[in-house]
Amino acid sequence: MVSKILRILVKFLTGILLLVWLVLFPYTLTPVYEYPESKSFSGDQLYNPYAETDFSQWQRVNFHAHSDYWGNIGITHAHTNSPENIHRVYKEELGYTLPGISDYQHINRSLDSLTSFLPVYEHGYNIHRVHQLPVNAKRVTYLDYPLSQNTAQKQHVINALRRQSDFVILAHPHLDSGYKVSDIKNLSNYQAIEILNTFAFYKPAIDLWDVALSEGKYVVAAGNDDMHDMSRRREFGYRFNSVATDSKDADDILSEMKKGNHMVVSIHRNSKDDLERKKEKLQDVEQRIEYFNVSGDTITMVVNHPVFYLSIMGDNGKTLKKSETDSITYVLQPEDTYVRAEAHFNDHTNIFLNPVIRYSGDLSEYQLQAKIKYLPTALFILLRVALWLSVFTFVLIKVVIRW
Repeated sequence: MVSKILRILVKFLTGILLLVWLVLFPYTLTPVYEYPESKSFSGDQLYNPYAETDFSQWQRVNFHAHSDYWGNIGITHAHTNSPENIHRVYKEELGYTLPGISDYQHINRSLDSLTSFLPVYEHGYNIHRVHQLPVNAKRVTYLDYPLSQNTAQKQHVINALRRQSDFVILAHPHLDSGYKVSDIKNLSNYQAIEILNTFAFYKPAIDLWDVALSEGKYVVAAGNDDMHDMSRRREFGYRFNSVATDSKDADDILSEMKKGNHMVVSIHRNSKDDLERKKEKLQDVEQRIEYFNVSGDTITMVVNHPVFYLSIMGDNGKTLKKSETDSITYVLQPEDTYVRAEAHFNDHTNIFLNPVIRYSGDLSEYQLQAKIKYLPTALFILLRVALWLSVFTFVLIKVVIRW
C-alpha cells in the first residue's frame, strides 16, 4: 500500500516537473540579437508630424478595452462588457470613432462589419505582464515566455507579433516593471509606447518614451483606457488617442497614427463621473490645441483654454521651455535632436503631442531593427534543446517508466 502511494506521488511530482520543463521550452528557442547602435536624430531637416494637420478634424481612438470573452473566469466583468455595449458607450455616448476591443489572446470580430473596425488584441501571458497590443492583427500569436523575460526574449516576441500585425504598441510598460530602461534602449520593431493607461493610472511611461526618442528610435505615443469592467466608472473614457483626419475609415486612421499625426489626451478622472459628466469633459477637448507650427527652427503652439502650463520637452525628457500663458515658442538649438510639446490645463486635462525630430528626409533610418546573429543563435539553440531533451528523457525513463 505504501509502495503504491509512493508510486502515485512520484508520478504526480514527475508530471509537475514535466509541466515545468514544457513551460521552459520556449526559452530554448531565444535568438541571439545584435541591437542597432544608439544614433541620435540628426540631419538638416525637421520632421513635423503635424505639417499638414487640420486641427479642427479629429477621430477619437481607444485600442485597449476588454470584452466579456474571458468574463466567466473572472478576468473581466461578464455582464456589462459585451462588444455591443462597449461600442455603444464609447462611440454613441462618448464620441469615439474607433472603440477597439483587445481581449487577451483573442481577436474579437463581433463588430468587424464596421468601417471603423480594426482587429486588435492584448498579447502576453507571463508573470510580469510584459504585454503588447498588436493592431490590425491577422491572427493571434501564441509565442511568449511565461516566466521572467530578458531583452532578447522581448525582442523575439515583438518580431513574432510584427509578422502578423501592422502596428505594435508596448502596453502599460511600467506595470510590474514589464519594460526596463535597458529594454527600451535596445528593443526595436515596435511602433508605439502606451505612455498613458487608465488601468495603470499611476504608472505613466512618458519617461520610457523619452528614453526611446533619445536613443534615436522614432516611436509614437499611445494612450488607452485598458478597461476591464464597464460597470466601474473610473475605468473608461479618460485616456485616448485623437487622430488628425476627417476620415472615419480604420485603415486611414491607422495610417495617420503611423506618421505620428495624432495626440494623446488625458482628462481628469473622478469616481463620481457619469456618462453626462464625461461627455462634458470630452466636448471639443482636441480643439484646445488651436495652432502648432514649425517654421525654420522655431516651434510655436497656441491653445484656447485656460492653462496650468505649456511645455517643450527635449532629449532625455528635459524641460526646454515652460509657459503659463496660452502660447509657447521655442527655437531649436543645435544640440536638440528632438522636441515635443505638452499642454496641461487648469481642469487637469493633459495633451501630449508627438515629437518633431531632426532627420535627412528618410524616417526609416530611425526605425532600424535588431538583427539575429545566426551562428551564435544556432549554437545556443542546439545546446539548450539538447539540455532540455536530456533532462526530459532522464525524467521520463529513469523516473516515470521505472516507477
